[in-house]
Amino acid sequence: MNVNVKLTTTDPYITLTDSTHNYGSIPSEQSILATNAFSFDVADNIPDEHTVLINVAATMGITTWNSFLSITGHSPVLTVGTLTISDPDGNNNGLLDPGETATINITVENNGHSISPEATAYLSSTNSFITLNNTSNVLGPIDIGTTDAAFSITVSPTAPMGESIDFDFDVMAGDYNASKSFVTSIGLMFEDWETGGFNKFPWIMGGNADWTLVTDNPHEGIYCARSGSITDSQESDLEVTTNATSDGQITFFRKVSSENSWDYLRFFIDGYQIDEWSGNVGWGQVSYPVTEGPHTYNWQYYKDGSVSNGEDCAWVDYIVFPFPTPPVYITPPYQTDFEETGSMPEGWINETGDDFDWFVLSGSTPSNNTGPSGDHTTGSGYYIYTEATTPNNPHKRTDLITPNFDLTSFSDVEVGFWYHMYDNTVNNYMGTLHLDVFLNDIWIEDAMTPISEDQGDQWHEKVLDLTAYAGETIKLRFRGITGSGYASDIAIDDFSIDGTIIAPYLEIEIKAFLEGPFAATEMTTALNSGGLLPLTQPYNIGPWNYNGTESVAVMPTNAVDWVLVELRDAASAANANLSTRLARQAGLLLNNGNIVATDGSSLLFENSVSNSLFVVILHRNHLAILSANEVNLSGDNYIYDFTTTSGQAYGANPQKQCSTGMWGMISGDSNADGTIENGDIIPYWYINAGKAGYYPEDLNLDRQVDNHDKDSYCVPNMGKVTNVPQ
Repeated sequence: MNVNVKLTTTDPYITLTDSTHNYGSIPSEQSILATNAFSFDVADNIPDEHTVLINVAATMGITTWNSFLSITGHSPVLTVGTLTISDPDGNNNGLLDPGETATINITVENNGHSISPEATAYLSSTNSFITLNNTSNVLGPIDIGTTDAAFSITVSPTAPMGESIDFDFDVMAGDYNASKSFVTSIGLMFEDWETGGFNKFPWIMGGNADWTLVTDNPHEGIYCARSGSITDSQESDLEVTTNATSDGQITFFRKVSSENSWDYLRFFIDGYQIDEWSGNVGWGQVSYPVTEGPHTYNWQYYKDGSVSNGEDCAWVDYIVFPFPTPPVYITPPYQTDFEETGSMPEGWINETGDDFDWFVLSGSTPSNNTGPSGDHTTGSGYYIYTEATTPNNPHKRTDLITPNFDLTSFSDVEVGFWYHMYDNTVNNYMGTLHLDVFLNDIWIEDAMTPISEDQGDQWHEKVLDLTAYAGETIKLRFRGITGSGYASDIAIDDFSIDGTIIAPYLEIEIKAFLEGPFAATEMTTALNSGGLLPLTQPYNIGPWNYNGTESVAVMPTNAVDWVLVELRDAASAANANLSTRLARQAGLLLNNGNIVATDGSSLLFENSVSNSLFVVILHRNHLAILSANEVNLSGDNYIYDFTTTSGQAYGANPQKQCSTGMWGMISGDSNADGTIENGDIIPYWYINAGKAGYYPEDLNLDRQVDNHDKDSYCVPNMGKVTNVPQ
């Protein structure tokens, strides 16, 4: 006998174009291979490694065998990599410099399992100091692996050094795309002395002897700067003032050969000593944070009153003046025990303009009778502290700034840390520890009561409520003020910040029509005007068994009926089955199709979405529908309109056309089992026929169960089923 095979699928990414084939007669215990028997089209946006299920029904006479095929779809997965600068026609330093034309290369990676459609890359910037000579680059199909997008850029000759440049990059390949933002800067404002003089910047010499340029053993290039030849109790100063266009850092290389612990190379910013070195110190790079604005930098070689060792001088080379460093933003919870092998954690910055710095230390502080003997965490790890030995007293200030903490999604915030403030003298040398908050470009001092005086040779815990700053982005400043003497070391360890995250809200604006009560351009409100709509949601019975307490004191006059709204979190509509359900909420369906909460506003759900958001609408006697597409955020709300086409709902013929350009949920499912069949008529319609009231058999919601319900809705829609995955 003839065997006919039919393929069907509900997968949104597959369209069967030839779904049937006749295999003829198949002898017992044999098989037949049919070539080119079936065909289908694959959607242009199928996800990589998406599993397609195709149902197979083989029919012979009155017997049908059912099976399925499982096919894995392949597609590109695009990501954006790094940005590099090529400037062989300029100074070839890999940077954007004033007056230079260079090439920006941005890598694009295809980590999927298929070559991409034709791809084009786009680059844009809002900065007026650069000109993009081409803003697009046709890449063609992107094979699996990495390719580069290239853009020509010209920098204005008047562009200031250190100017921040923003770039927005997009690559589009059909329905597959990727984006990334980049920030770089115009060149580096540096002094390497390779002009052979002090003429590149407005250098000022001071002290008892001028600095000179020498060629003996520079860090790089031909020249480096060497301090002047001085004798006891003299100094040699090198000073310059520049303007930092944004917060950043200054870096330089230094070398010292001097009497250890007596003759020093000292570095100052705006008159405040930042660091110093003595003895035999080889070439090494150092860096210090600098805030936006003009700053004066001073390198001073100083000799005390006697003795000379080594070459009795200092050298400086390759100074890079402040260039932008992106701020560090952290969303709590955050904790550090300062175990970063002797350096500050990322984003922690010693402020400039104060008197001295905080340091990271392991073990005891150098001075007797003050400071801890070990850290709080293990006793042998690291902590941060202020060294109060002269010249850091009396009443000297040192500021340490934390990273930025993003508290915008928090309802309450708590900061904790351990502190050690020990003064074992009788002189009451101990200083004061303050904690300040930076908000909206202003330092708010003393978020906690300052801690002062001797606290004993032990660590103490401090927990501080910062709920007043929940919803904001802040950073903190530990402000130490030394006392009147050396026994004023202040130490901090095990810093943390955490809080309660505000429950995320999804505000949903949904529009849908019901076929039954639809008339002309909107739905009738007969149940409402007849006083039959219940004031409490009706879905607390089977098959919905929803136990929500939604109710109204007075029913809005434009309400048609209650509906039940479900949110589902899935990769696609095909995968949005019951296991992906996030939440349910009963709402009121208004005559214009809008679904609102009981207070008349949009529906609010305390949920967040990991994949994509899909919405299900359920009604007492209409077939449930599922959004065919992801419900996207528009402004502050997630918006979806089922009424514009039948295809706004998932599946085959999921809605009924109510009028031109208006589609609605299909009426007739009076027993709410997802199928319109004889069971909706017998016994349910027959039992309530002729009655008036709030009955599921009233399919057009006109308050009457009559022949019009059966003949105009149930019978014409017989055999229709919901397409909502279960």
